[in-house]
Amino acid sequence: DASPEVRGEAAWALSWDFANLDEAGRRIFGQLVEDASPEVRGEAAWALSWDFANLEEAGRRILRRLAEDASPEVRAAAAWALGWDLANLDEADRRVFGQLAEDASPEVRRAAAWALGGNFANLDEAGRRIFGQLVEDASPEVRGEAAWALSMMNFANLDEPGRRILRRLAADPSPIVRNQVELHDDP
Repeated sequence: DASPEVRGEAAWALSWDFANLDEAGRRIFGQLVEDASPEVRGEAAWALSWDFANLEEAGRRILRRLAEDASPEVRAAAAWALGWDLANLDEADRRVFGQLAEDASPEVRRAAAWALGGNFANLDEAGRRIFGQLVEDASPEVRGEAAWALSMMNFANLDEPGRRILRRLAADPSPIVRNQVELHDDP
């Protein structure tokens, strides 16, 4: 009966050692995943991302289920959680992430762009292809999020494909996108 904020914090607390939760802990986490509040369900998705590389299949199934939630807020959290550690996704997780990157909601696509752009240096070819689609998204908010995330990396540390993308975003017709680009130490 606690507030959504408290229930969201409970999801975080339980996720820290998700693999070792006993039956009671898993039951409580399951209730949080099914909570009526999108805020709580979203926090559960975010919470599962903190150590995604070590997340067992049960946690991944929960995250895939949250990726299909009716709420864009929850799907956005799942997109971020999955996209942030794209290198460790199995085929099922990658398929779900690809669907989230094409979600009807710009909020969900923005989260996917942020996760991939912020981790651009570690993306494989498939991840870079998805990021490239988000950079070309019809929504300036999605392109702006990609620009912001990518520009948070030191320009000198980006490889040439990353630099080209950032330069292209710096020349985007939308001021929403251009205002998010910081070329840092671009000569």
